[in-house]
Amino acid sequence: MDSALVRLLAVAVLAVLPALCFVGLFRLIDRIAHDELVARVERGEFETESSPNRPASTTLDPANAVAAAREREMVTCPSCSAENREGVDYCRQCLSELQ
Repeated sequence: MDSALVRLLAVAVLAVLPALCFVGLFRLIDRIAHDELVARVERGEFETESSPNRPASTTLDPANAVAAAREREMVTCPSCSAENREGVDYCRQCLSELQ
């Protein structure tokens, strides 16, 4: 009788515990998603603010960073003619060694 009770209790715990963990994780994610900081970022409150300790000239602009990356020196692979950044040892397309 005790063996059957222990098995029934073990099955109940193994069936209920994952469901409780899932519900707890779901509530945690829901709470994080409705955080005030997330709401302020979605409203765009941080886009125009600048830090008083950091001058405005040091802020990074993603468009400028992409343009600067595209203007870097490129090397053509002798095997497949793919464009690679200067300074890399192997081609990104065919993996042959670059000179």
